[in-house]
Amino acid sequence: MLQYMAKLDCQKLYHVVRDFTGGLKKYYNFHVAPGIESEQLTGFLHNGVSPFGTLTSIPVIIDKGIASLKPAFFYFGGGDIDTKLGCSVEEFLQKTGARVADVANPRDGDYEGKDTKLDDDEDDDEDDVCEKESIEEK
Repeated sequence: MLQYMAKLDCQKLYHVVRDFTGGLKKYYNFHVAPGIESEQLTGFLHNGVSPFGTLTSIPVIIDKGIASLKPAFFYFGGGDIDTKLGCSVEEFLQKTGARVADVANPRDGDYEGKDTKLDDDEDDDEDDVCEKESIEEK
């Protein structure tokens, strides 16, 4: 899980997952699951995915940016595009067993400025794909 103003760093995620699995694979191909695949894995529609109640057990990794929020409270998907849940970081970690890791970098741009538009286009996955070649173990 990342803050909206953060971008997934695939190399960081690769190392976290490799350590998490004991280094079982030489490479991984991380990407945001397309809507249909996401729904099959989680039971939730695009932009409504929640870390609770998924059809498939999916490990949750929270970026350290969320874990270090002050106040330590955040909102996340609640199972429907129009539903968000709020929770303290501590309670979320207790209830989900999520791992905290440094897996993101700041996005380019000023997200506090008036003219900022966050692109949430389902079909624009260019920034969401971590190519195998870029994360292979050297």
